[in-house]
Amino acid sequence: MSDNLIEVYTKLSKLQDGIRFNQIYSPSFQKELLEKCLDSIHPEMEDTYTTTIFKLCLHLYTYSIDETVKADALTCTTMIKSFGIRQNKETHQLFCFNKYFQLLYSKLLNDDQKKQCLDELNEFANSESKYILILFLLFYFDTASNPTYNILRLPKEQITAKIVLNICKVITLLFDDTNIKIPKLSPNYPALTHETISQRFYNQIIYGDFGLQNNKLTLDQKNNILDCLIKCSTSKNPHSNQAKKALIKHISYIKKQIDHAEKENNLDSLIAIQSHLKYLETNCESISFDKLEKQYKKSLEDVHQLL
Repeated sequence: MSDNLIEVYTKLSKLQDGIRFNQIYSPSFQKELLEKCLDSIHPEMEDTYTTTIFKLCLHLYTYSIDETVKADALTCTTMIKSFGIRQNKETHQLFCFNKYFQLLYSKLLNDDQKKQCLDELNEFANSESKYILILFLLFYFDTASNPTYNILRLPKEQITAKIVLNICKVITLLFDDTNIKIPKLSPNYPALTHETISQRFYNQIIYGDFGLQNNKLTLDQKNNILDCLIKCSTSKNPHSNQAKKALIKHISYIKKQIDHAEKENNLDSLIAIQSHLKYLETNCESISFDKLEKQYKKSLEDVHQLL
């Protein structure tokens, strides 16, 4: 990126009066500026330059009266964000994540644009950075820092299977490395503890409406959630026993599902449930249930009596 764009942003950012801004800078000038921003993005550019372009685009979005400019400015920020994820630039990603999070709570976006902003935040689940992945998880679990768009407040249809599976991916990372320090999602609230994150995972994904007990998920999707629970059970994490207990409880849930499917004479559902049970049994063979071994075997015996 040329130093000229940095100078332009430094000058433009001082002007925070929308009427005056559009009197001085015509829509044609703004469009030309956006084209320069897009042309400047390349793999070797420094994070400072990237963040300057991002801020310049947000400034254009905030103060321009031209709807085309506003739409293109947002598009440019999404390209910058995606670029940072693909290039594995953690500092770049962190800047973009925080800006989108702030933008979501600003009064600048209409409802459709807020949905788009949520989509952009969800893309951070594709990051290779553990830090960014944990921020993605916190976005849905930290109800104090994110009171409006968390897993409890968003409409259920907006918590897609992809989001759930990405949450499971991050949970596995946290169970694998107990030394990971949980960052603050917002500087105004304390960071969530590992215990709180674990509790919300079980309440919402394992026992709640979004995961293993969500009838709208496919068999493969439920098996992927099981994979997460099984990995947590075999980890050295002090909370691995909780995962083992969750597996046993899930067998009890499967038992109820089989009973219901048989009463409804729903053969397709019964076949899918049996396949899910078989997947659980096969993949739990490597788990040492220790004191829970008898309870685990008893749960399996009970469910097999129905088959």
